[in-house]
Amino acid sequence: MADLDGDGWQDIYVAVDFTQNFLWINQGDRTFVDVAEACGADILMNDMGMSIVDYDDDGDFDLYTTNVYATELPLRHNAMLRNDSNGGSLAFSDVSRDVGLAKGAWGWGVTAMDADRDGLVDFAATNGFRSPIPGAGGSVPDDRSRLWLQDPSRPGTFDEVGREVKFADLFWGSNLISFDYDRDGDLDLLQSTMDEKLRLLDNRPLPGSAAEGHHYLVVAPRMFGPNKRAIGAVVRVTANGRRMTRLVSAGTSCLGQEPAEAFFGLGQAGTADRLEIEYPDGRRLVLFDVPGDQRLELWP
Repeated sequence: MADLDGDGWQDIYVAVDFTQNFLWINQGDRTFVDVAEACGADILMNDMGMSIVDYDDDGDFDLYTTNVYATELPLRHNAMLRNDSNGGSLAFSDVSRDVGLAKGAWGWGVTAMDADRDGLVDFAATNGFRSPIPGAGGSVPDDRSRLWLQDPSRPGTFDEVGREVKFADLFWGSNLISFDYDRDGDLDLLQSTMDEKLRLLDNRPLPGSAAEGHHYLVVAPRMFGPNKRAIGAVVRVTANGRRMTRLVSAGTSCLGQEPAEAFFGLGQAGTADRLEIEYPDGRRLVLFDVPGDQRLELWP
């Protein structure tokens, strides 16, 4: 759920296996209208995991879903639906091949994360499948987990570095979430699989690497009332000349949920120039010159 058309009401995007996806736009009167076909969000593949994130820092939310990668007809791939909406007119374009995010494997859980705290959104996905029926097939070549880092020299494009960062397992994946479990200022991964116990992967920047010197800011919006964790809040941070947007969501990945907080990599900047929270009830909170390397709980 996210407000995808900017009218203040929560909309619903549904990733569906074997048939087209749905985008239910909230009409503000307790009714919804499916506009997926009209706006280019009705991809017809085998969607599993989903992440809603502003990967290109243009202020609106894009949709990334995992799929079963196949080069034969019907073609299937992980789909990055870039939000090209203009005003209230919704439009999405599948740019997954152009930006380097198409080729996953047998995709399941996926998370959007700033793995190296440079302010750019990255993606990690867990894959895998083994048919319970002997001889039924279902294997996919190169079915390992993957991590895509956004290239700072070519913003909006990604390089797959799973092997280099030791996230290239061949387990039958399920859910995958990112969160800072040890509160050391970087995002770690929690992976559930069908054939192993939970796997907790600690993010440890290499000594002397650029990531080791990068700063961060974690923002946890909170509210009084039934929506204490401010689900649906949008958090925006400006630092290093970049305006980053994050969604506080109640669902992500594949049958999973991440903490109700927004993580921002600040790069070399020790301070965020501007922090803005748009709460789901329409109230706003704006702060300036916010020191980095801390977690803030903020109430309107």
